[in-house]
Amino acid sequence: MKESDELNNPFKHSEDKFLKIFYMNPSPIAVSFAYNDCFLDVNASFLQVFGFKKEEVIGFTSKDLNLFVDYEDRKKAIELIKKRGKINGFETRMRCKDGNILTGLLFADIIELEERHYLITVFNDITEYKKTIGDLKDSESKYRSFFENAVEGICQTTPEGRYTIVNPALVRIMGYDSPEDMINSVKDISKDGYVKPEDRETFRNILAENGVVKGFEIEFYRKDKSIIWVSINARAVKDEAGKIICLEGTIEEITKHKAVEEQLKYEKIKFSVLIENAPFGMVMIDKDGRFIYVNSKFIEMFGYDLNDIPDGRTWFKKAYPDQEYRKTVISAWLDDLKDAAIGEKRPRVFNVTCKDGVNKIVNFIPVQLVSGMNIMTCEDITSRKIAEDAVRQTGDRLRNALAAMIQAMTLMVEKRDPYTAGHQKRVSRLARTIAQKMGLPNDKIDAIRIAAAIHDIGKISVPAEILSKPGVLSDIEKKLIMVHPWSGYDILKDVDLPYPIAEAVYQHHERLDGSGYPRGLKGEEILLEASILSVADVVEAIVSYRPYRPAKGIEAALEEIEKNRGILYDERVVDACLMVFKEEGFIFEYDHVLA
Repeated sequence: MKESDELNNPFKHSEDKFLKIFYMNPSPIAVSFAYNDCFLDVNASFLQVFGFKKEEVIGFTSKDLNLFVDYEDRKKAIELIKKRGKINGFETRMRCKDGNILTGLLFADIIELEERHYLITVFNDITEYKKTIGDLKDSESKYRSFFENAVEGICQTTPEGRYTIVNPALVRIMGYDSPEDMINSVKDISKDGYVKPEDRETFRNILAENGVVKGFEIEFYRKDKSIIWVSINARAVKDEAGKIICLEGTIEEITKHKAVEEQLKYEKIKFSVLIENAPFGMVMIDKDGRFIYVNSKFIEMFGYDLNDIPDGRTWFKKAYPDQEYRKTVISAWLDDLKDAAIGEKRPRVFNVTCKDGVNKIVNFIPVQLVSGMNIMTCEDITSRKIAEDAVRQTGDRLRNALAAMIQAMTLMVEKRDPYTAGHQKRVSRLARTIAQKMGLPNDKIDAIRIAAAIHDIGKISVPAEILSKPGVLSDIEKKLIMVHPWSGYDILKDVDLPYPIAEAVYQHHERLDGSGYPRGLKGEEILLEASILSVADVVEAIVSYRPYRPAKGIEAALEEIEKNRGILYDERVVDACLMVFKEEGFIFEYDHVLA
């Protein structure tokens, strides 16, 4: 027989029965020459599983078709055939035409037909089986990991109450050395576990009725007989006849939780007592706007109880009968509750109409709770507001009196020194502007304004003819002039003023390098208020006309302070003064034309 004839039909002399088995077998079967791996025929299952057409297989080897995923597997399979004449369940991976990988078992045997040796190979696909086995192993591994590493205790017991399986977490919770120690030590859970035997009966009854027990909280003995609180979840496992064969479930220690729970109960009682006896009114409002609680002080303060104001709508209508004012209050109230939700507490003062018609001034503070409830505290500040108004009116009168006194002092100086008329007023305005530019607090700015307005009050002690002398002063006259800061201090030191005005007046001719008068103070010994006053005084004096010289102008004044910046005058003050003139366009205001 020619080899070409065998390629076309190697089984033409075989029995029909064999051919039927070969072609209709559900497993892929291939026939090849025994020792050169060249395919002579394959069945329909082979073509279907591996995705080839018959003409793509016949006459080719497994190597040609790239069937084996691992070259070493093909090599080993050939060696087994040569050595043993057969392959019996060799596991390997085979590649389909589309690249899909299958795992299977190879079975092969050599047969002799008409004095020729042929290899019949059968491939059993076990891909899904291998995947299933892998999934089972993975599932078992995950379950084992969960069981061993669970935080909660996991156990299985007999219906009579003996442990059969316990995990490490339960061993730790109950204080035993190992699972074996716990299983062997606890003979009866009713006696060795439950602190109260009646709890075991309750557990049994719940289980019998429902088949499961959830969140059953009891006290339990540990190995050392110390007591802990645990929460049990359990179910009964039954056989086909409905008989309970075991119980399984979880046990979680909740000792700390129970302690916190008890503490919360105590805090709740304490909180209730505090609210009820608080010195201010309190109202609790749910998320739907219903008033669910008002304390005694609230009722005492407004006269309304929960029957009078069951909800926010009723409260607003009764407490704020004026419709326009009510709209304002509601808007503010809603804004405040939103702010309270993010932790901001903004007090609000509203006028409230009480049940008896009396109007009260009330301070409200909103507090939003985690549960969505809102608490509003209410403080009656009617008396305090009346007192504050009285104090404010008194303060206004005192400030007006102080302003009048300062004005009188200013006029008194200017009466004696007409050539410097308006000087103090202009210095005061410039000093205040410099202080504002430096960002000083309002009270310090006010102190500087007042001190500048009366900084030359000491000149009342200087003879008028010296103040208005048109010529150059003699040394004695200069010394008399230099006394005026001390005289001003002597006049003001006993006046009860809220700021260090007397000291600022005393120092307004002092200089950083100690060349000033009357005390020759240096650097930080000089008040900031006095430093500002001295710069404003120098600038105004240079800009303005004097009996002994004409006005020099603003350029000369700014040149003077800039040249002596950090030497005679405070650097910060000079910088602020320069900005006031150069950037903001400050100008002096005169009641007369400069000579």
